[in-house]
Amino acid sequence: MKAIEDWRAYMNKLGTPERAFRRYHGIVHDSIRYLVFFHKLSSTSIWFYLPKENYSRILCAYYINSNTRGWSGELRNVDFDKKGIWMLDDFLRPAMETGWESIDYYLMGKYFTSCVKAGMDGSGKVIQKFTSYYKFWSYLMLPICFLMDQMIQRGLIGRSKRVSLQPIRTKT
Repeated sequence: MKAIEDWRAYMNKLGTPERAFRRYHGIVHDSIRYLVFFHKLSSTSIWFYLPKENYSRILCAYYINSNTRGWSGELRNVDFDKKGIWMLDDFLRPAMETGWESIDYYLMGKYFTSCVKAGMDGSGKVIQKFTSYYKFWSYLMLPICFLMDQMIQRGLIGRSKRVSLQPIRTKT
């Protein structure tokens, strides 16, 4: 087996078997490229942004799923070394191995916020708490925002949608 010498080799290993993934790539700016690995069975996409000229550093990585509004948050500026590989493996673990859950909250029929947790049952740590633009403005009116957040999460106002997402490795 060929040794992993840069992020390109890591990503090629990540995107196997090839028949399970759709790959997309392109240029964002003159100096930045993106690579997307879309897993056909789970609908989870893993995005990578890298310098155009080499594969020695990941500028940004995240994963999303088309069945939910929540996402992983970003892992930024990871060099290709032992520590970087460990960081990326740990970051991708919910998408690849353990699964994850997103709870999307709606208020007055509009999307309000998401809470993403590790584990398909949401029993793991909070990965990301995403806030919509609408909620940003409510932060200007503290403590109303805090109360709204608590009431939505407890189901007193609005509604929520839980989406459990299987890991890619069980779907492959």
